[in-house]
Amino acid sequence: NVCTDDQCNGLGTCVHPPNAAGCDDRLFCNGTDTCSAGSCSVHGGDPCTSQCNSLCTEATDSCFDPAGTTCNDGDACTGNDSCNGAGLCRGQIYTASFTIFSANDAVTVGQGSRGTPTQATAVGGNICAREIKMKLFSQVGGDVVALRSTPVAPTSGPPAILFQKSNVVAGRCATGGGWIKGLENASIALPPCDTSGTAPRLNECTLAVCRASNVRSLLQSLPVDLDLGSVGVGRAVSQRIPASGTLGTGRVVIDASKIQLANRATLTLVGGPSTTQVIVRVAGRLRLGRPASIVLEGLQPQQVLFLVDGTVYMHSYADVSGTFYSTENVTVGFSSHVAGALISDKSVTLGNFVRVDDLPFAGW
Repeated sequence: NVCTDDQCNGLGTCVHPPNAAGCDDRLFCNGTDTCSAGSCSVHGGDPCTSQCNSLCTEATDSCFDPAGTTCNDGDACTGNDSCNGAGLCRGQIYTASFTIFSANDAVTVGQGSRGTPTQATAVGGNICAREIKMKLFSQVGGDVVALRSTPVAPTSGPPAILFQKSNVVAGRCATGGGWIKGLENASIALPPCDTSGTAPRLNECTLAVCRASNVRSLLQSLPVDLDLGSVGVGRAVSQRIPASGTLGTGRVVIDASKIQLANRATLTLVGGPSTTQVIVRVAGRLRLGRPASIVLEGLQPQQVLFLVDGTVYMHSYADVSGTFYSTENVTVGFSSHVAGALISDKSVTLGNFVRVDDLPFAGW
């Protein structure tokens, strides 16, 4: 009997005084067991009292709530928090679900060309901004979400979304209450456009911006692995990072005071077999000449994030990979190509015939 201490009493007899040791009555759902009066009779009570761990199941000795049970993960930048069925609360991260967002200013999608799809200005995924302006023949492969909340009446202020002519939206459109101009000029795959200010995509965009800002602050505080100083790549010159070999294991943080590529210059980031992420922190501006390129070797666009404290300017015919997140304006010139995503605390402007593939940074 584990609930007694067996001992000789000095008179030739084995006695069994009770103890208060821990014991096990082989029942999980009555809690931690303790001995009392010689038996395993004191129980701690229901062990399943926390979120996502409130359903006691004797057969499996577990507390896990079913997957999908509502909970709160404590992160203000996630949404639709739910239990994962293994005792953990997980919120949904929306940052990677937008190809372009600029919550504080406008996104302008430049003009395309009728009858030549390869020359269309096209954004592969979803756009969210305070205002969205789509020029002639431009296309969006997902949703367009404008946060502007000015009333529906056109006389009350500028439109939240402006369509010009023959625009194509492959998803939904929604505003924070602002009006839409030129809707008759657009083909919306999932109508009608929602101007009620209550569309779920509005909150998802706000959460995406929140998460991006928080993660940016975290990444800015990380120690640097490779400090490049001022990066200037001359006309028709190619430069690789690192100069030899490959980038290191795991997440690699690179610092530069500014990055400037002259016309026809190429900057190549070379990842190693164990490189999981590359974070390039640029203290000043990032500027690409015509037609300059940022190329990845051994890396996918979803692994690379440029954090730029100055403006991002890509001249005509630029070709770049990665997500570019600037605290200033982002401008992408005529016939340029971005394989990644664009984020700005101010405005994002795409020139005519620009293509942005939906390959956002996956590390949010």
